[in-house]
Amino acid sequence: VGEEGSCSIGAREIILNGPRTDFAIVGEGTSLNVGIANRGSCDFEIITRGKTAHTGEPKKGVNAVMNMVNVAKALEREIGPRLRRPKHRLLDCSVMNISKIEGGIYGDVVPDMCRLWLRIRYVPAYDPKKLKEMIDEVLQKVGKKFGFDSEVIITQKNYQWKWGRVTAKPYPAEISRDSKIVKVLRRNTKHVMGKNPKIVGFKGWADSALFVNEAGIPTGLFGPGN
Repeated sequence: VGEEGSCSIGAREIILNGPRTDFAIVGEGTSLNVGIANRGSCDFEIITRGKTAHTGEPKKGVNAVMNMVNVAKALEREIGPRLRRPKHRLLDCSVMNISKIEGGIYGDVVPDMCRLWLRIRYVPAYDPKKLKEMIDEVLQKVGKKFGFDSEVIITQKNYQWKWGRVTAKPYPAEISRDSKIVKVLRRNTKHVMGKNPKIVGFKGWADSALFVNEAGIPTGLFGPGN
């Protein structure tokens, strides 16, 4: 299955309709090491609300974009450090990235709405519900301090992507380093390359998580590059 950015439609179809296998390999950039774990991934949309006014008299309005600036600073200040613990032996810690901010309609108008998109790649100690609770706490504190309303939405409905009848849950996954697929990959890589590959974690999310979590198929991550 070769794809990128299409919500694992191909992998999900294999899980739904077969073929069923004893183990699997998902091609990802592991520098020809053997990946046995991946982080989960969850997307959040945060909305701040304000009040429109003419920019000649901005004090008559409430600037939703400036309120979002305060939210973004608070997320970096409060959520970022919390995600550094606990650490996973292969995946390190959870990480966050503010990927997009959008707000305002015209230079003459104080914006009354702003949207921010946030992605958190998380280790197994976390789950989407816990992450949303953490973000809600930050929004309540910032909103109370600066006097504005906001909300957070988990972009994946019910913590999953859905395209027609195809669903994908972007959760973390890990298999045993003693799994048959891991032993086979290490043995054959050593035979071809002349050195033992390392056991590593994949710090993004990968289709291997679907095979492991939803089909119970031990799946290794393996490929050139990084």
